[in-house]
Order: sequence, then structure tokens, then C-alpha cells
Amino acid sequence: MTADKTTPRERPTPERQAETVAQHMRETHGARSALNEMQQDLKGMNTSERTRFFDSLAGEAAKTQGGLPNLEITGTHAHNDLKVSVKGQHDPVYDEHGGFSGGLRKGEGPYQALHRQHPEWDHKQLMDEAHRIKKELGPHSFKQGEEFKTNEDGSVSVRSKTHDGGFEQQTRKDGKVTETQKGDSKGNYDAQQYDSKGNKGDTIEHRVTNDGYTETQKDQTGNVTRKVTSDKDGTLTETYDKDKHATSSMREKPDGSVKGWRQNADGSRTEIDQPDKDHRTETTIKGGEKTTSTWERTADGEKRTTTDAKGTNTDIYDKAGNQISADRKNNDGSSIGWHKNADGTVTSYESADPKHRTETTLKDGQPVSTKTIEQTSTGRNETIEDNAGNKWNNSYDTKGNQIAGSKTNPDGSQTGWSKDSHGNITHFDVAVGGAETSMKFDPQGKLIQREWHDDKTGIKGTETQVGDYIHTQGVHHGGLFGWLVNYESTVKGKLQPPDA
Repeated sequence: MTADKTTPRERPTPERQAETVAQHMRETHGARSALNEMQQDLKGMNTSERTRFFDSLAGEAAKTQGGLPNLEITGTHAHNDLKVSVKGQHDPVYDEHGGFSGGLRKGEGPYQALHRQHPEWDHKQLMDEAHRIKKELGPHSFKQGEEFKTNEDGSVSVRSKTHDGGFEQQTRKDGKVTETQKGDSKGNYDAQQYDSKGNKGDTIEHRVTNDGYTETQKDQTGNVTRKVTSDKDGTLTETYDKDKHATSSMREKPDGSVKGWRQNADGSRTEIDQPDKDHRTETTIKGGEKTTSTWERTADGEKRTTTDAKGTNTDIYDKAGNQISADRKNNDGSSIGWHKNADGTVTSYESADPKHRTETTLKDGQPVSTKTIEQTSTGRNETIEDNAGNKWNNSYDTKGNQIAGSKTNPDGSQTGWSKDSHGNITHFDVAVGGAETSMKFDPQGKLIQREWHDDKTGIKGTETQVGDYIHTQGVHHGGLFGWLVNYESTVKGKLQPPDA
């Protein structure tokens, strides 16, 4: 598996989603617009995940410091009547009926009920949603008290109250019934599912107990395929195949701990151990090979690692759930990955072995610079090139201290320098338009030699410190020249005049 910035991220845990919603509510002082995100978080959650979500949300609301005083939570998830509301607002942000609209009033259609449920929607949104409901239900005589909701898969559900205080519910998609439910006033209900041809499928039996509920799902032959038991000690979810063999068992406790296992479609088996809400480990074994995945909540976000027989993947996410880096390190020493930078650019890297690495930085998907790194016995060397034509060569010692550097500009001019082991500059070079100058320094930083040459004029020469004097000699138009100059710039003697 390679690191890829487009790799889909696993959905956060229900506990983390509840904390994110609570934080958003605090920042907006419980505004309804902030709570609407809860509807999105609940999509795709199964019964046990919803229980965990609302347990965590209730815990956030009850905190003495930083609680949610504007939040009202009434009813219970187990009794299918839980509602979440903002104080002073009539319609709940969420109700356990699954986001149904309020009941129709006499002479109303879906538009009016949706408007009361979503006062923030504009006319077009309300018309589109009302049209979607009418289209799915087909010829339908709307009755007072009926409730509606549109589901994530595109289906539409309609629910009506019965005389004994219970309810009847029907879900339709593409004009066909996919599920019916019938329940009583205590929260018990039976559901019948249907396939695309209208044939009966699985059934679900939901029963309320003194301290929770049980839910049993069966296939067309009556075999149990899933069983959920929820009580004060948590929720146990078990699944079975058509031969009545157990395929998974998961125990989730109120403290956020989870322990269990599941059989996967490829024949592998995964053991799950989540000691608390901030840590989770999944170990999968197939054909004698083991893959271990860990999840950890950190102060800055989340960290996920997956280790298999060939190496380890590490993915990092920020507090908002956005992935900010991905790394793959193989056992043979090669690696690949990417990370986001503070300026919004993204740097990807690839390394064939521990001693060589290439990094490319992109902005808006376009390369802006490339860096190559080589590790040596004395440190490392780096070469950087940007899209403007600049090039840098830098060298570092084993402690990470830079000991040499050079830059080549787009016009070909160059500068460079080097240091000794004590950090003193010992060499400095400048090259512009064919003329090059090289300078050497002693440990005290005093210039002791300067060499220069100019390809265009043919002039070249060397200045060297000789005691208290500077000895200069060189070539000009093919002839030699030179002289000695003391530090007061007094000429002591010409060695040979320049050739005119």
C-alpha cells in the first residue's frame, strides 16, 4: 500500500463525532445552524453507533465546566423517543424517529411540514424536497398527523400514528416499497424488508427491556443474521452467516471501551481492542500474515498506523478531521509519502533507500520546487531547484549543522561558501558572467588568499598573504604581472611589470 493524499479516510468514531458537534455548539452558543451538522453525522450509523453518539453528547451536555446549557435532551434512545432541541425553539433539531418532519396539520402537504422542521431552508429547497417526497409516494392521499423524511439512499419514509398510540411506517425507493414497520407506544416495533422485485427479505424485531432493548434480524428462512442486546453494561452486537455460524461479536461499554472480533469476506479474522475513547487496535490475520492497525487521538487530532509484513503506513489528521500527512515506510528501507505545509503547499516524497530521498513541493497541484537528499558518512548533501530556475547545493555534518552552501541563479551567476569544524568560514566563491572570484580565510576570519579569473578579458590572478604583505601575481593579455603590498598599501617592489 502506498501513501496517497486521495486515500479515503475512515469515519471518525461516534464519540469523536459527538465531541466535534458539542464543540461547534459551544462556539456558536447552541445555534440551530450548528446543530444541523448532527443530521449528517448520524447518517450511516447503526443502532449501537447512535447509542454511543448520544451517550457521548449527553456527557458533553452534563459537564460542569464547558457544558451545553442551551441543549435539551429528552427521552431515551432505547425507547425510540429521544429528542435533541435548543431551548426556546419549538421544533427539535433531532428526534429518534429518525429525522421525521412534524405531523401534517389539516389540509397540509409535505411543504408545510418541512418548513416547520427546517425554517432555515429557502423556498427552492422546500419545493425540491416536497417534490421528491410526492414523487416517491406516487398517488397518495395525505392525512393529518403523517410524518415524512428523506433518507440518505434516496428513499422516502412516511409514518402515521395508530389509534392505540403506536405507529405504522413505510419506506419507498424508485416507487417501490423497501421496508414497512409497525410499532407500539412503548418503542417496540417489527420491520419487514423487501427486495427490488417486491419479494420479502429480512425481518427486524425490536423490543424494549427494563434497562435497554434487544434487536433481532432474520433472513427469509428465519435464520438470525444479527442480534443486538443493549443494557446498562453496554451493547453486544453479534452477526451470523446463513449456516448459523457466528461472523462477529462486539461488546461496547458505556465508558467507550470496545472488545470483539469479526470474520471478513476474504476469510481473514480481525480482533478489536479499544481500551478507551482515545485508543483502538485492530489485528487482522490471514494465511499466517498479521496486519495491525492502531488509532490514537492526540492533542492535535488523530494518528492512524497500519503495520503489515512489508512495512508501516502512518496517517495524521488535524482536529477538524482533515488529513495532513501520509507516510509509507517499507522494511527494505524505501518509503513514500506526503504532508501539508503551513503555507498551504503540499510536499510529496519518495525514497528508494534510507540514504536517498526526493521531495517535490506543489502549490495548487503544480510543482514549485524539487529537493534531492543524499546521506553520506560525513553527513548529508541536499540539492534544491525551484520553478524559477534557482538551484541550491547545501552540505551538513552528522550533527545537522550546515557546513557548505552554494546558489546558482537563473542567469548563471553563483555564490558559495564553506565552514570548518569550528563553524568558521574558510572559503567563499562568487561567479558572475564568466568572472569568478574565490576567497580563503584563516580560523580568525582574515582573508589569506583570493583567486580570480575572467574568461572574457583573460585576466586571472592570485593574492596570497606573505607575512605582513599581500603577494599579487597574475596574467593580463598573456603577460605576467605581480607586486607586494603591505597593509598600509605601500608598494614595496614590483616583481615584473604587466605586459602591455
